[in-house]
Amino acid sequence: MKKKSWSDVGKYFANLTGKKKMLKRQRSKARRQSEDFKGFEKTTGAWDLD
Repeated sequence: MKKKSWSDVGKYFANLTGKKKMLKRQRSKARRQSEDFKGFEKTTGAWDLD
């Protein structure tokens, strides 16, 4: 197994936190949209990301 350099580790964690931020952003966007489309949200269930 190749020894990981610290930059690789840093990239890996940056990637993880980036993904988490993306998820949070999508979730808050979905929440805003569901406030606009209360009925629509119920019929599709598309915003249940949790």
